[in-house]
Amino acid sequence: MDLAVESSEFVNRVWVQCENESCLKWRLLSPEAAARVERSEPWYCFMNADASYNSCSVSEEDFPAESRFLESGYKIVYSQLPLGSLVLVKLQNWPR
Repeated sequence: MDLAVESSEFVNRVWVQCENESCLKWRLLSPEAAARVERSEPWYCFMNADASYNSCSVSEEDFPAESRFLESGYKIVYSQLPLGSLVLVKLQNWPR
């Protein structure tokens, strides 16, 4: 795997969306910050611990091109299933 992408600031981070109807921007949180998000409560940009992105007036962060992840061996899965859905996956050569 490409270490540039693996060690990237985007790996192991969590995206959350501001619930301000005039904003709706996505913000990238560290795993620690994401763990502090109360999932049953609305989340707003001002709650972001990253001072560079804690205002609705700031643009969304860029996400690396999908091709960078694919080239590095990451698999991207898109889903329209609701959060918490159980998904069964068949992996080639598993279990051994």
